[in-house]
Amino acid sequence: MAKKSVSQHPSGGRQIRAKQPKVPQMELPPVPVENPTQDRVVYAVFATILLLGTLTTGLLYYFVGQNLYQAYLVKNWLNTALAAGALVGLLFFLRAAFTAAFVVSATVAGRTNAFSAQHKICTWALKYKSILPDRASWASQAIIQQMMAKQDFDQIIEFGTTQFEDITSKNPKDHSLAVLCTYVGMSYQAKGDLAKSIEWNEKSIDQFTKFFASIEKSKFAKKLGSQGVVEAMTLNYAQVLAGLGSSYMQQQNYRKAKDLLKQSLEQAKKTSETPERRQLIKQVEEGLGRLKRW
Repeated sequence: MAKKSVSQHPSGGRQIRAKQPKVPQMELPPVPVENPTQDRVVYAVFATILLLGTLTTGLLYYFVGQNLYQAYLVKNWLNTALAAGALVGLLFFLRAAFTAAFVVSATVAGRTNAFSAQHKICTWALKYKSILPDRASWASQAIIQQMMAKQDFDQIIEFGTTQFEDITSKNPKDHSLAVLCTYVGMSYQAKGDLAKSIEWNEKSIDQFTKFFASIEKSKFAKKLGSQGVVEAMTLNYAQVLAGLGSSYMQQQNYRKAKDLLKQSLEQAKKTSETPERRQLIKQVEEGLGRLKRW
């Protein structure tokens, strides 16, 4: 319950100030239980996809190369050009297989709580990020989620800041860093740096906004949304809006806080009924009730 603050009146008596409104704080994610017995399975998945992709590409390269050579000998320039184009296409196929090995194995690790294997695979992905799509931004987010589970706030801030600057400098259109920005903001909040917390949560909201805008333009992405992907992101977005509203309230910027809480409520009501949704809506509505005069 919010406490009433007490100040000394100039005449010597006590003056009772109004209760400060209170809104929901962003909660730290629960610490997961690690399952090291699944590490070998994850490494096996990684090696299998990588080897199959490499072998398949090698065999195709051999046969296409033979056709290219034969077409060149008989001066069949059309077939020569087609074979050369196929060789270039195989480079993209190899890259896709390389990417799939990292993404699929890291996903399996996350779903089976094989966090040690996931951390290693994501670290490898960042090592080769120059040849992976979006500079392996998904690997950055997986690593920072593990750091957040350990509540290593200094490391989160250092890692998250470095990765955000690297990824956005190389690909300004990358809008997949909302979670990373949120965790950096939460870390600053935990350390008591309200200004930095607001700065990074604003970045998170900007990432969420651009992400949803890209979803609206993509029919394929909308289909993914029916499977709950976009809905989960929407609830996360609502939670960030509520947390940012809390930060502005601490700065006594009640108008800004009220606007953010309204946005949070609007986003939360777009999602399906869950205990997290009910709790968030309840807290946000209570916060808005205390902000009526603003």
